[in-house]
Amino acid sequence: MGGKSKTTAVLLAVFLSFWTWLYTYKKSNWKFLIGLAVSAGGVILLGVGGAMRRNDTTFECQAYGHCAGGGYASFGFLLVLGIWIWAIIDVSIKSQWWYGTYADA
Repeated sequence: MGGKSKTTAVLLAVFLSFWTWLYTYKKSNWKFLIGLAVSAGGVILLGVGGAMRRNDTTFECQAYGHCAGGGYASFGFLLVLGIWIWAIIDVSIKSQWWYGTYADA
């Protein structure tokens, strides 16, 4: 008994990013945990960057958008985007055979 669908894995990756690795958790648990940790760090950086921007009242920030938190927010966004792209590529390059022979037990 077993087997998974590659189509399902790709759709999960496109819409849910690293959560797709829960679909094949027995073989991909380390990827899921890395995705969770890096995405959490990215979201924290996005929040820190946003908070710094809201509290920055310098002329440069108001006039030109060069706020102190912009770098944190950009780096956080890139981390989250990178994990998402990694998940899509990772599940896309595996063959249907890999998913078809996957066993939960």
